[in-house]
Amino acid sequence: FTSDDATHPTIAVSTGHKQIRLYDTRAQQRPVQDWEISKHPILHLLASHVRPELFFADNMGNAHQMDMRTGLLTGTFKGISGAVKSLALSEDGSKLAVAGLDRFVRVFETEGMRQPLHRAYVKQRVSQVLWDWDQKDLSTEQLEEQEAEDIWESMDKAALKKSTKRKAAA
Repeated sequence: FTSDDATHPTIAVSTGHKQIRLYDTRAQQRPVQDWEISKHPILHLLASHVRPELFFADNMGNAHQMDMRTGLLTGTFKGISGAVKSLALSEDGSKLAVAGLDRFVRVFETEGMRQPLHRAYVKQRVSQVLWDWDQKDLSTEQLEEQEAEDIWESMDKAALKKSTKRKAAA
């Protein structure tokens, strides 16, 4: 679903024929918009909850950003090897997480040059990537401090014991 209007939602659909189709439930069963936008079959599609944009990935490891108002590509995310398994957009819409068959999770900026911000190798095959919107962005130092505090808080407090040794009789 690409709109928040529950009475008349619009639906974006990707096809194996390199197309993205936009359906309006008020219109008939034919698509309102039909864009042939990729050279390869489109496997994953993600609608932005912040702006009227779509993020999509094909089976060749290409991830793109498209403006739904014009139907034009606004950006391409470079550096992905192999097919993309999952896409996820951050809460503010400024970052896109991409998980691929190469077992890397990459984070890109969605504005400007769409530069890769982070890359992490995970040992398992990734099937889905999600953002934890409750966790705020923290620096590495802040995360380490928070983990250390959590460890110290979870430890049981040792009670002070009185010495039970007998005093030597003089």
